[in-house]
Amino acid sequence: MPSTPTAAVIILFRGTKERHLEVLTQAVQAVIDSDLTPVCIAPENTVIPDALGAERAFYNQASPDSLTDAVQRAVADRPIRRILALDEKDVQPAAHLRGILGIPGLTSRQSVYFRDKNAMAARSAELGLNVAPSCQPHTLATVEEFATRVGYPLVVKPYDGVSCINTYKVNDAVELRQLWPSIEEQRHDYRVEGFVHGRQFHVDTIVRDGVVVFESVSEYTATILDNHGHGPLGSIAHADTDNPQHLALLRQNRTVLDGFGLTTGITHAEFFLQDDGKIVFGEIAARMAGAWNTMIYAGAYGMQLAYTWVRTEIDPDYHWKPDTRRPAAAEFLWTDSTGTIESITPAETLEALPGVFDVQIWKKPGDLIHPNEGTRGQDIGRIIITGSSVEAVKEYTNKARNTFRVTTR
Repeated sequence: MPSTPTAAVIILFRGTKERHLEVLTQAVQAVIDSDLTPVCIAPENTVIPDALGAERAFYNQASPDSLTDAVQRAVADRPIRRILALDEKDVQPAAHLRGILGIPGLTSRQSVYFRDKNAMAARSAELGLNVAPSCQPHTLATVEEFATRVGYPLVVKPYDGVSCINTYKVNDAVELRQLWPSIEEQRHDYRVEGFVHGRQFHVDTIVRDGVVVFESVSEYTATILDNHGHGPLGSIAHADTDNPQHLALLRQNRTVLDGFGLTTGITHAEFFLQDDGKIVFGEIAARMAGAWNTMIYAGAYGMQLAYTWVRTEIDPDYHWKPDTRRPAAAEFLWTDSTGTIESITPAETLEALPGVFDVQIWKKPGDLIHPNEGTRGQDIGRIIITGSSVEAVKEYTNKARNTFRVTTR
């Protein structure tokens, strides 16, 4: 008798960088270790190495039905266990596919709360969380009247944006009038918020069948909108914290998960902690943390975040336990120089510094460094640092920043 085909796990992937392939490699390995078949579905011309050991199919992003057709062709002879999205832009397509194919997981209806920041803020307020005041930029006068009520600065951002791309901090009426022409024709793709002052945190969570398997609080080393493009930016994970403010962040995060209806999956949420102790909800995504945050938990808990999430979601017999619990920092390597690299600090120099857990440098002399884009960095490399305390981690991080140098021409 013919054998029953191994169930497939669909992984939607759209990556071009070393860090993207690192995440994909972890996800594929988690599927293989669960005795399932990994099937990567990606836009045409995406490079997925043969060595990953995954089946592959590609689709035309310009064709509305191409993604569904690619998935159905790829798994025509086997059942599907799960459909996973590694990228923000694939959260809703993955939910749509689950509905078509009858696969459990985040539904299209639920996914709206994780992608549409208008719905996200409204639902969070209904759940009792504090959110920034906001308005729709129907006209310039609408935004000016809003600014009169809430004051500057304002934040102008896409309602479905990611990584601070096309996101602007507007400091006064002059800057608003200068910005308006560049968003005027796409105004209904934007929302306007009052700027929230405070320390900026993120909470990363893995949930299975309504049970939180992993959650951790990390603090950005600077407020993103004040810093991106102007200097190094990273996070410090407060592993195993008992700080009452951190525990309050975790509670509010769980309120959001319950209220948005996510019972199995992974999330990345952002909150602000103000000087008076007030917590303001920023936003949440139903996918892995991006940028440097993907790597920070290797130092803090000895975990590969993508592997742990995927294995937890698809394998009911898998139970994660941390190898360690300690403060850790992660950030992209950064320079204020652009152009062709003449010299760059080697990884070995950084590895010799105190607290350095891991370093990867992706560029070399002769490569180009472009201006920073959003929070995505310049793809120079990344560093993970650990220590016995948050203060030690901060000290070691500053040492590494001061040691890393790039010269360009």
